[in-house]
Amino acid sequence: MKPQARARAWEHLHELAAEHGVKLHKAKSWVLAEAHVSTKQVWVPPTMRDVESYLIALHEFGHICQPEAAALQATTHVPSGLACEALAWGWAIEHADPALLRLAGASTWRCVGDCVASYLSDRALARSKR
Repeated sequence: MKPQARARAWEHLHELAAEHGVKLHKAKSWVLAEAHVSTKQVWVPPTMRDVESYLIALHEFGHICQPEAAALQATTHVPSGLACEALAWGWAIEHADPALLRLAGASTWRCVGDCVASYLSDRALARSKR
């Protein structure tokens, strides 16, 4: 993303944090992005180098700001967890800045799909270790 788009992304994230009472943190890397529903905190990618980073950040907000996703967060049941992921991604897309969302191309949507696949893989690995 160009510097102006990166600034716009950060501005939007700060606005959402203020609007929803969420504490915004920068994660050490984009793979460490996460949300803590109980404390209303999100850790987002440290840089908005691309639209994928922005959408991942919005997705983490979605875990807190999307009511059904927040309610499902505590479950360990895979279908419920997958529903939570889908709801958080849906919230991210619905609340994305339209100008920034227009920057998303095929590789962006593959990244989103890879995030969902990674969630499923992590869950399956954890289950296999029980």
